[in-house]
Amino acid sequence: MEQPFRVCIFCIRTFIHRVLEPPDDVKKLFQDYSQNGTMSMDGLLKFLSKVQGQNNAKEDDAEVIFNSLKHLNIFPRKGLNLEAFYRYLLGDLNTPLSPRVHQDMTAPLAHYFMYTGHNSYLTGNQFSSKSSVRPIKKALQNGVRVIELDLWPARNIKSVVLHGGNNDVEVRHGGYEINFSLLSLDLIVLSCYLCLPNLCLRNHTGPTSNSLVELAVPFRLWTLTTSVKLLKCLRAIKEFAFQVSEYPVVITFEDHLTADLQEKVAKMVTKTFGGMLYRPEIDGLEKLSPESLKKKILISTKPPREYLETQNSNSPHKSEKTSEEQGDDEKLCSSRTNLFSCSFMCFTNQDQIDEGEQLQEEDEEMKIPEYRDLIAIPSGKPKGGLEEWLRMNAKQVRRLSLCEQELEKATITYGKDIVRITKNHLLRVYPKGTRLDSSNYDPFVGWKHGAQMVAFNMQGYGKHLWIMQGMFRANGGCGYVKKPDFLLREKDDFDPSVPLPVYKILKVKIYSGEGWHLDFHHTHFDQYSPPDFLVKNAPLDFPLLENDHGKNVTYDNQLLDSQVGVAGVHASKPRRTKVVTNSWLPEWNEEFKFEVAGPELSVLRIEVIDVDKYSKHDDFGGQTCLPISELRNGIRAVPLHDRRGVKYKSARLLVRFDLKDPQDCSE
Repeated sequence: MEQPFRVCIFCIRTFIHRVLEPPDDVKKLFQDYSQNGTMSMDGLLKFLSKVQGQNNAKEDDAEVIFNSLKHLNIFPRKGLNLEAFYRYLLGDLNTPLSPRVHQDMTAPLAHYFMYTGHNSYLTGNQFSSKSSVRPIKKALQNGVRVIELDLWPARNIKSVVLHGGNNDVEVRHGGYEINFSLLSLDLIVLSCYLCLPNLCLRNHTGPTSNSLVELAVPFRLWTLTTSVKLLKCLRAIKEFAFQVSEYPVVITFEDHLTADLQEKVAKMVTKTFGGMLYRPEIDGLEKLSPESLKKKILISTKPPREYLETQNSNSPHKSEKTSEEQGDDEKLCSSRTNLFSCSFMCFTNQDQIDEGEQLQEEDEEMKIPEYRDLIAIPSGKPKGGLEEWLRMNAKQVRRLSLCEQELEKATITYGKDIVRITKNHLLRVYPKGTRLDSSNYDPFVGWKHGAQMVAFNMQGYGKHLWIMQGMFRANGGCGYVKKPDFLLREKDDFDPSVPLPVYKILKVKIYSGEGWHLDFHHTHFDQYSPPDFLVKNAPLDFPLLENDHGKNVTYDNQLLDSQVGVAGVHASKPRRTKVVTNSWLPEWNEEFKFEVAGPELSVLRIEVIDVDKYSKHDDFGGQTCLPISELRNGIRAVPLHDRRGVKYKSARLLVRFDLKDPQDCSE
């Protein structure tokens, strides 16, 4: 097939597309398991068992493969010829992961990683994007099992008057607690400063006659995000909760409501979910499993509190003032009208407080019984903070939330303690408040310490989100992945800071790729020629006792290539294939070997790139992340995804995986 590219008015470049032929390895395997150029059903079963590692393959499985190829003209009646066999290898039935739930789902809920979203209602960034039910629906359709909703009173009276009833509670991203330090030489500050409450004056007398005044101004910076009605969110969750997975959905409420609104929320939730709602029992969650909670919705939030009480004592920066300081404040207030120009302002502290759990104490009175009775997983920090939480027993499952920075600091001193406590209690990690662009962080920090809920901004994109998506492709994509045994040992707590020995050897051979010409316009990658692809491989896993001796492979005049690597607690060096120029059907036939320390917490990351030697930036050609412990050996068709994790219809790679114990690998 010929494909023309117009260079100018007078010049057209024409490229001839060749037909993608099976690699030599595929031809040899076909010869080994066929007779007279035809592979029978018995031959296919032997291939599935010995090469693909599907020891439980039955005649029904082979028949499904045969039936999937009957619509092609290349399918002979008696069996598969080489072309039909090759189409099967590149087809949807030959996936690298099992499509079924196969892990033990009867363990306590705390023994599983849960696919968790952060601010699940936002469509974009954390500051000015719209709130909608669409991201909630999309997350549930992708297998997310933990949805976060921030509950606030309606922002204006008009909303309550127009909608009334249960619709005076809205979901939106609240804001940030900011400390401003305003510095002035002559008490000259911004005029708008007159409106800022809770001013704290501190005088600094310098060597000159001028005095330097620092004004500490704590206040809440509201975001520009829009709101969405809570009832719409609840109805969307009910409709889409169990379309992809039957396992329980957890809704985490971050509520900023008055007592009467909490009561309305309780009635709204009860009426919407009915029998789907799990109500806590005497035994508690410590004995309940994902299997026993199938098609149930659980509510997780802090126990009820009076919203207005919190507002009256909102600022954590309050301190006792001396009479002299109070006098200074009074002088400042009386002179506010004389302040007319701006001084230098700088942020000294910023932290997101919509996680308001630090405001909740364990022994606070349960004022709203209807709301309290909904809470299946209570959250909040006990008195004494993290240290006290780490001393809790397993009588009642609780949830603690830490931002990514808090977790990183805590792991330095309490790494083993966090692993121990997460055997029975739930730990939720969420992005720091400065990630206004909805970016994400390294999820392996939380996972290797046993954190069940590593909350991500699902509306973003990037390497870390790809890894998260890849991790939860495990176990049939049900949204629950069993923790590795070393995080659940009763007698010996795992120490995440100690490197692990090599546990597995993974060999990855990249054969070829196809499908880009069906998913992209012919000038998408290059205006004047077909793309130049390469593949990048990047495996990420636990630190090894010995250094990874893999070397980067570089090539001159790279055009189209791919990269392969292992992602995890320790990121091994990415490997690159050679570049195949001017081809929609690239063939690489290159093999890479990776040492894997913790396969249960390791992800194989594959990225395809169109290398443009005339531009600073290469074009993105697709990516995928695959959980290493779940990889099926043999030759597999690996579907590629776009930057946001949406699977392309046609673009895919043909890859051979071989995961073995080190002693079984011969050089």
